[in-house]
Amino acid sequence: MGIVSYDGSYFKGWAIQPNLATIQGLLEQSFSLIIGRKIKVIGSGRTDKGVHAINQTFHVDINGEINLNLLIRKINQLIKPHCIVKTLVLVNDSFHARFQVKTKVYEYLINCGNLNPLQFNYVWQLNQQLDLEKLKADATLFLGKKNFLSFSSSIHTDSIRTISKITIQKETNQLVRLTFFGSGFLRSQVRMIVACLVNLNTNKMALETVAKLFEHPKKGSCVVKAPSCGLYLKTVVYEK
Repeated sequence: MGIVSYDGSYFKGWAIQPNLATIQGLLEQSFSLIIGRKIKVIGSGRTDKGVHAINQTFHVDINGEINLNLLIRKINQLIKPHCIVKTLVLVNDSFHARFQVKTKVYEYLINCGNLNPLQFNYVWQLNQQLDLEKLKADATLFLGKKNFLSFSSSIHTDSIRTISKITIQKETNQLVRLTFFGSGFLRSQVRMIVACLVNLNTNKMALETVAKLFEHPKKGSCVVKAPSCGLYLKTVVYEK
């Protein structure tokens, strides 16, 4: 199992796409070159274009004796500077990076202060103050086990997801950090929720609108979506 961190602004997402720079494609190409045969990289899930990862997990199947420290150094020589493998560890053959996930943690960053050109690829430059207490109150609408199909940009056979906790804090540099804890997330789910919370906060959306999105789940019914640049996959936790 490996842990990789990447700057999503340099990639077209996690999943392999022909003739495009992707994290999965870069890792597979690099592992295959070093090992000397085709290596498949399986991630804990996909991240979209522009989304960053602090700790994305993956697994690869490699037979034979492997010097993990040497392998990390060789891999990072090929994939740096916008993508770095932080850890490689041996796991049981039964381990699967995607299907054994217990909890995923995503963070979303919003700059409520002055525009900062050095942050444009890494936070949502809202340039507007938010009511923190209202943000926290409105966030409770999204807690628990619910059908989040309206908050997805893809069709899913099972759109029931559980968000166990949402924390919101404002830092001294006018940065608002929203952290989402859940068993798994649909495509664009976190970004759509963040956009709803901001629109509720700025009186561009009514609470009744959110209620209807849950009452009548339909793909893409939530038409607002926060920019990808503010989203970070922070942690992936596995069943023991």
